[in-house]
Amino acid sequence: MTKSEITKNKIRRVYKDEVSGDFQDVLVVNSIVINFFWIHFVLELCYIGFKNNPMVIINIFSMLTYAVANYFVRKGNVLVAAWICLWEVYVHAVCATIFMGGECGFYQWLFGLFCAIFVPFVSPILQEKERKGSQIYAVLLVLTYIALVVLTWKDIFPKHFHPSQMAQRVIYCLNSIIGFFSVMVYTRMYTSRVGRRNEALMKKADYDQMTGFYNRQRTQRVLENEIKVQSERKFPLSIAIMDVDFFKNVNDTYGHLAGDFVLKELSKILKPAMDQGMIVGRWGGEEFILINPEEYTYPSFCMAIGGICRIIEEHEFVFRGQTIPVTVSIGSASYSTGMDLEKLLQDADRKLYQAKESGRNRVIC
Repeated sequence: MTKSEITKNKIRRVYKDEVSGDFQDVLVVNSIVINFFWIHFVLELCYIGFKNNPMVIINIFSMLTYAVANYFVRKGNVLVAAWICLWEVYVHAVCATIFMGGECGFYQWLFGLFCAIFVPFVSPILQEKERKGSQIYAVLLVLTYIALVVLTWKDIFPKHFHPSQMAQRVIYCLNSIIGFFSVMVYTRMYTSRVGRRNEALMKKADYDQMTGFYNRQRTQRVLENEIKVQSERKFPLSIAIMDVDFFKNVNDTYGHLAGDFVLKELSKILKPAMDQGMIVGRWGGEEFILINPEEYTYPSFCMAIGGICRIIEEHEFVFRGQTIPVTVSIGSASYSTGMDLEKLLQDADRKLYQAKESGRNRVIC
């Protein structure tokens, strides 16, 4: 095959971010399915009490529909289950308006449906296919609502199964409450989900995925803030830069997975120090920034990082049956009045260089 033919027939791999739509929360959809089933169970008793045989039969099919939706939830097909619920409520609202009378206000259920479909429709995270389906459904809801209201005004619906006027007024009030309550509940659920998603995104933006420490950007913001509040601190700010000795040799000799293993083990070793108030951030590659707890003086901080250096030296890093020798070099610095972040980091980095030049596996304070 010639070069031109290869270029012509070349297929580029395009990766799209598969971000789930609003209906992908298993717990939320499962809760809706279960609650709606019991709501329809209560409705079944009401329809029997009103001797409304068409709605008794329709409501039985509604409850069976939620059993089917529950099956899809258990199979993990949450989107199908959600759409089953949406269409069931739509059909039930239309049928109840016809056979119970528009005066009962069942068409107000469409308010809740509109909220459930419109909020995710305007969400930027929704897939294009889901967005089009939501758009069509939203338009259908509006047109159906208008049609049901107009038909109620024209008194077209059959009255054979309609309850008494007083009962219709009570049911209308209840359906009004249900309509407003469903809008409120769904909005609360959706904003809560968005809040949790934003929190997860913020965590991804601020934390290193491998070690769980602050990433470089977050660590830098912490350091800048610490310098700003130095006038209010009782003890001075102290930092240390910790670098894994011969880390490239670890990757070259044992493989990059072994290098990842070493970094994860270091995160476990540093965890007790973090529990005592030390802030740790991954500065880049195999370098870490350590910030002293507020109550530590500089000598106390030097003793603490010296202890960390010894613990790492004595720790057995065993990866797939192989023991990897791991040590670290640490250079520390203490903030003094008028010092900016760049100067503080330069002081620590200079001492780290001294620690490496003098044999590694040591702390220079």
